[in-house]
Amino acid sequence: MPTVFFNAAMGADLGLPPDTDQAVKTAAGAAVTYRIVSHGLGKPLSSAFVRTAIAIGEWGSLLVATVPTIIQEGFGLYAEGRAWHAGTCTTIWSKP
Repeated sequence: MPTVFFNAAMGADLGLPPDTDQAVKTAAGAAVTYRIVSHGLGKPLSSAFVRTAIAIGEWGSLLVATVPTIIQEGFGLYAEGRAWHAGTCTTIWSKP
């Protein structure tokens, strides 16, 4: 069964570039930098916008890195379930 799961999970092409999570962090950093410079903030971390943008960048990069893995696991579990239901997948507990 693990082979069916692995092959299906790795075959799920989600179309995301490999460094998407870093791109999200970089975009949040760019927004923060723009806000600091355009408003002339002396203490940027006292700004709610800056703190929120940093937090959104961190959470966004975590989501972008985690969600594709969860989707791939879903594809793998679905393929494994189909193989088990069809009887094409055997285990050491299967009856011949």
